[in-house]
Amino acid sequence: MRILCFAFTLIAIAACGAKPPEPPAATNGKGGGATVALVAAAIEKRERSVDITGSLLPWREATVAVEADGRIAALGADLGSTLKTGAMLVRLAPEDYEFKVRQAEVEFKAADADLARITALADKNMATRQQADDAARRVEVARVTLDTAKKKLADTELKAPFDAVVAKRLVNEGEYVRTGSAVFHLVQASPLRFRGEVPERYAPLVKSGIPVIVMPASAPGTTAKGTIRRVGPLIAAENRSFPIEAEVPNGDLKIKPGTFAACRITLPGSDEVIAIPEKALVTFAGTDKVFVFENGKIKERLVTLADRRAGKVLIAQGLSAGEQVVVSASESLYDGMAAAPRAE
Repeated sequence: MRILCFAFTLIAIAACGAKPPEPPAATNGKGGGATVALVAAAIEKRERSVDITGSLLPWREATVAVEADGRIAALGADLGSTLKTGAMLVRLAPEDYEFKVRQAEVEFKAADADLARITALADKNMATRQQADDAARRVEVARVTLDTAKKKLADTELKAPFDAVVAKRLVNEGEYVRTGSAVFHLVQASPLRFRGEVPERYAPLVKSGIPVIVMPASAPGTTAKGTIRRVGPLIAAENRSFPIEAEVPNGDLKIKPGTFAACRITLPGSDEVIAIPEKALVTFAGTDKVFVFENGKIKERLVTLADRRAGKVLIAQGLSAGEQVVVSASESLYDGMAAAPRAE
């Protein structure tokens, strides 16, 4: 009975000259089409640069030692202390050295008095010239002994040799130390010295005075501008690269010496790259791609990014100037999909 009713329905439709309704065409599925907004890939100039990695090291560092024997009476710094040149680091108990200075002063005065007396006698031919010369020599010896005693007394106080931060304290108050005993390890944290390796193909371009931008790992989001100061003369055979050192300001001591860092070296001249709107880029599973409109079809292109700049992406590989790129691309597009351009 149902088959018979369906047959009568078809006959009725045919008699009226009508056609049965068709399903709408798919717009997103395979075999469907899409209308897309397009933009032409353009050529732009980009500052030529090379990115390397390395370390931000102290500009200077030193392990300082006492220059006299004695008991440590006072420490003027501790781990992390920020010091100016000439700041007191260690003071040894001075009593023994003060006594030696007083003793040397007495001996010098006595020798000087002897010289005056013998000189007066020699003028009256009551002493020989040899005796006068011997007396003068004893005065010089006494003067040297006094100067040495004063120097040793001064050595009981150790001072910072440069502006520094204390990286290590190696002694304690009350400890007895000998001449040459290490007491502090100091580092100069401003400026810092970036050291890294540059591939040999850039050797003709990298010179002293070229600017760099450094991005330290210990201070995420921080960038510091510096200048190359030294360029290594040799290319290492094992990695085909050469070392460079750059001076990097660190006045606020925000960057810790020793940290790993990325560095962008600005090279002379510029490169031509392809620029497209950032919204035309699709990133999926770590892969960057764009969709190009060509002969009524969508073509998928894998691309290599050179940089990002104010709403644009710069393409190093995978795209040519003048190609029509789909704007506001999405993952619903696929390679080979039929499409038509639309005005924005």
